[in-house]
Amino acid sequence: MLFAAAHQAMPDDALIHASYARNLIERGEWGLVPGIPANTATSPLWVWLLAGGALVTGSVITAVALLLAGCLAALAVCLCRLGGPVAAVLGTLLVASAPVMSSAVGMESFLAVSLLAWLVERTLVVHVVDTAVPALLIGGMVLTRPDLAAAALVVVGTAAATARSTADRRRLLVVPVLGGAATVPWFAYSWLRLGSAWPDTVPLKGTMPGWGDGTVHLLGSVPLYAASWPAATWLSVGLLILGALALPVAVERKAWPAVALAAGGIADLAFVAAAAGPPASYYAAPAVAALGLAAVLVGVQGRCGWVPVSGVVLVAVLFSGQFGGWSAGFAPLRTNWASNAQYAAIADALPDDGLVLNRGEIGALAFFCLDRGCRVVDDLLADPHATDRFVTTWRTEHPWTATNYRFREPHPALPYRYVITYGDRPRPGTSPLGTWPVTGADGRTRLAVLTRAPEGLPSAG
Repeated sequence: MLFAAAHQAMPDDALIHASYARNLIERGEWGLVPGIPANTATSPLWVWLLAGGALVTGSVITAVALLLAGCLAALAVCLCRLGGPVAAVLGTLLVASAPVMSSAVGMESFLAVSLLAWLVERTLVVHVVDTAVPALLIGGMVLTRPDLAAAALVVVGTAAATARSTADRRRLLVVPVLGGAATVPWFAYSWLRLGSAWPDTVPLKGTMPGWGDGTVHLLGSVPLYAASWPAATWLSVGLLILGALALPVAVERKAWPAVALAAGGIADLAFVAAAAGPPASYYAAPAVAALGLAAVLVGVQGRCGWVPVSGVVLVAVLFSGQFGGWSAGFAPLRTNWASNAQYAAIADALPDDGLVLNRGEIGALAFFCLDRGCRVVDDLLADPHATDRFVTTWRTEHPWTATNYRFREPHPALPYRYVITYGDRPRPGTSPLGTWPVTGADGRTRLAVLTRAPEGLPSAG
């Protein structure tokens, strides 16, 4: 049901992952646009899973559906082991219905939550702690989203502090090292072949301004989101608060799995907030889900008769807070410049005799162009010097990253023949080749205007 409602409104970044997956299996390339190398995929494990699912099903969108179902099923099994069948049902429904999570369908968020929950189970619930499975889970978390390393360390630290024996404690302290070792092959490949161990989006987002006046980042973005989508925003914030309130109760009851989930979610949120990049809502999704699950485990452990009833009411409220956007082709919390249906209509009409520079987000257009023969780039792909400027700023602010860029070789500028701009009307003096009305996440309708690239520009073919 969640996929049926959400698959037409996946965020633009989700379609970036989907494009990477398709290019990987169809062309053997690691990039967003065919024939153009890139290092902007922030979740390599998610891309690999999408690619594997697409190989089996023939469709990357079908792969999204299967992975979503698989992640939720794995989470339900884990929650049953952590807190019993009531926790499994309520926790899984809570994760699926939380607006910040349902707005991230197609992203790696559901995989992140499932891996985190299983790490808690494998380190805090099993009678005999091994090292292999928790290490692989940590490696998977880091390859899903690097910031999840903070949550993983908190979970392992909680498990070590409450271990039943000195032997278990020693094994647990080795787990993060082994988990890090599991990621070395990919990061080494990325460093040597792609020019950076981490994606170029790290320096890009680390040096980009926030929203509003440029100073609004993740934690400060709540009023901005609430002004447009109050129900979805405050319900998501409410889950954070609920989990934070459950944390001291869990500590008092020595409910260590709930403690690990809540503290891990807080650690991940703090890590993402400290990065001070643009405040996309899905950055907070794993933390919101983890804290919500901690509250479920605390409630179930209390064995109160009102827990199932109140849990069902909470899930119903969460679902009700997100219906408004789906009918318009948008998720409950969204930042897209246009709906995916509108982007598909634009891609249908784009020329295929040259690169198209899009002066906006690129994921949806790049994805839909894969079946239509057109190729769309953004300013950063078209002008590698722009990326170089971000990298230079990042290296100046973080001198320890210099070694990371030792093998970086800037790509040549890409000649583009067409340009898409967005505004209330075509720019004076231009001859539009096509115009399309698009409605952004703010509800405002603008025009997407296709023109030929100005003659004489170095980057214009």
